Amino acid sequence: MNQLDNECDVLIIGASMAGGCLARQIKLKHPDMDVVVIDRKSDFDYGIGESMLEIFWDYAARDLKLGRYLDCYHLPKHGLRFFFDDERHDLNIGQMSEMGRTWNESIPAHQIDRQRFDRDLYEMNVASGVRVYLDCASQDIRLDREGGHVVTTSDGRTIRCKWLVDAGGLHAPLARKLDLVRLNESHPISSRWARIRNTQHLDYLGDDVWRERMNFNSRFLSTVHFMYQGYWFWMIPLDADVVSIGVVWHHEKAPQIEIKGQAEFVSFMRRHRALAQILGDDFEIVDYSGMKLMSRISEQFYSTDRWFLTGMSAVFLDPLFSSGSAYLADANRMILDLIETDMAGDQEAFANKTVAYNAHSRWWIENFLLHIMGNYHGSYDLMRQLFEPLLMDYFGLILPVSMARQWGYEPGQAYDPIELRRIKRKMIEEGPAMLVHKVTDELADFLSGREGLYTRNQGEFFDLKITRDYIKNSLTRGRALSPEMIGKLHGEMLDLAIRMALQRMSQSTGAALETERLPEAVRRIVAGDATLVEMYQYCCPSSRQDARLDKDSGSQHGRDTLAFGAV
Repeated sequence: MNQLDNECDVLIIGASMAGGCLARQIKLKHPDMDVVVIDRKSDFDYGIGESMLEIFWDYAARDLKLGRYLDCYHLPKHGLRFFFDDERHDLNIGQMSEMGRTWNESIPAHQIDRQRFDRDLYEMNVASGVRVYLDCASQDIRLDREGGHVVTTSDGRTIRCKWLVDAGGLHAPLARKLDLVRLNESHPISSRWARIRNTQHLDYLGDDVWRERMNFNSRFLSTVHFMYQGYWFWMIPLDADVVSIGVVWHHEKAPQIEIKGQAEFVSFMRRHRALAQILGDDFEIVDYSGMKLMSRISEQFYSTDRWFLTGMSAVFLDPLFSSGSAYLADANRMILDLIETDMAGDQEAFANKTVAYNAHSRWWIENFLLHIMGNYHGSYDLMRQLFEPLLMDYFGLILPVSMARQWGYEPGQAYDPIELRRIKRKMIEEGPAMLVHKVTDELADFLSGREGLYTRNQGEFFDLKITRDYIKNSLTRGRALSPEMIGKLHGEMLDLAIRMALQRMSQSTGAALETERLPEAVRRIVAGDATLVEMYQYCCPSSRQDARLDKDSGSQHGRDTLAFGAV
C-alpha cells in the first residue's frame, strides 16, 4: 500500500503493552511495512498487568530485543510467593504459613512499571517509524477483507488498512462490534487496586529466623499473594518506593465483600493484620482503580478476514498467576505468523493456521484457567497440594510450547474447526491438570471432615524449588518435546499429586502409610478405578476402622466448581 496519511499495512487499536509490543515486533521483522497505532488515551499511566511470566521475557528478549532494556529499567522477579492467615486475619507476617523460593533459581522474569514501560515502548515505536496517534479513539470500524478495513477516529482521521488488530484492552472496540466478548460466568471476580508509596519493606518484617529463610533472595522482589477464603491480595514492587497492592474477590465465595472507593479499600486492607503491617503509618496512595466482573473471553481471536485480537481484547482471566503477559506473547507471535502467511499468498495455509491458532488459544486459556480456579480457598494445605504439580505443567509444557512456537499447526494439514475444538476440549477434560484438581477436591473433602482446611495456615513453610528437572523442557526451548515426553510429564504430575494427597491424609489421621502400595494406588486413581479415599484406605490399612469419612462435605468449604460451560 502507498504510505499515505490515511492508509497503512497494519492498523493496531491500542498503544499499550499488547499493541505496542506487536507494533515493535512487526517493525523489527519488516521495517518496510507501514504500521499505524491509535489509542484513546492521551498519555500513559499505571496499567493492569505488572507481574510478567517467563513467556513474556522470552518474547521480549528474542522477538522485541528488549532484554537489556528490561534488565536495566525494571525489577527482576523472584517468583511467586504465598502467605496464609488464620480465620480471624490476625497473624503477623512472620507467623503466617508461607510458600516461596529461598533461592533465585529459574528462567528470568520481571516486575514491570507499566507507566514507564508503555511510554518507553511508545517512544521506541515512534523512533522506528511506527505512526502512533494518541488521544485518537476508534469511532467506527468497517470491515472489508478485499478492499481494506476502514477505521474512523475521534480526531477526524479515516484510516484504511489491510490487516486490523484489536489490542484495545477491555474496551475491545472490534471484539465488541463483532459481539465476541463473553463474561466468564464460571469465574465471577472483581478487583480494586492502588499504587502505594512508602510502604514497609517486606524483607525487614518478621523475626531473625523468618528473615534467614532467604538465601541470597528477596521476598520484596517476588509477586506476593496473601490468600484468604474467597479472595486474595497481591503486592508487586514497581520501583524502590512504589508497590502495587490489589485485592481480587470471587462473588460466590466472598459475597460479603463490597468495596466502593479508595477509603473503603484502605479500610479493608487494614482489617488484615499482615496488610496493616505492610501499609505502616506513612504510606501514600499514588492512584486507585478497580474493575467489576473482569474475567472475560472472546469467542474468536483470529480471522481469515484479516482481523485479529490480542491482549485483553481477546481474554482476561484473573490477575492470579499473571496470565495476561504470557497470553499476549503467544497471540502476537501467532498474529505476525498469520500476516506473513497471508503476505506469502498461501491462502490454504492461512486458513488452516487460523483454525489451528484459534483452537490452540482456546486450549491455552482453558488450561491456564485450571491453574487459577480452585485457588480461592485460602488454605495452605490445598495450595501446597495444587501448586507444585501445576508448576510442573507450566515449566514442563506451557512455557516450552511457547518457546518452540508449537501452536497446533502441521503444514499441509486441513483442520475442521468443530472437530479440532472437540479434541482440544477433550484434552482439557481428560488432562492431568483436571485430575490434579479432582485429587485436591477429594483431599479437601477428607480434611474438611476431620481437622479442617486451615489448621496449617500458621507456622508452615514450603520452599518452592524450581529444579532443573522441572524446567528441562524449558531449558531446551521445547525442542525435545514429543508426545512421549509430554505423556511422561503428565504421569509425573499425577504421581506427585496423588502421593502428596495420600501422605497428607496419613499425616492427618496418624494412620501408617505403607509406601510400597503407593505405585498401585497411583495407577488405580489415574485409571479411574478407585477414589482417593479408597486408595487411602488401601495404603493405610489401619484406617479401615475409621467410619467418619465425610463424603458430602465438598459443598461446605467454598471451593470452586471447575465448570467451563460459560467459557
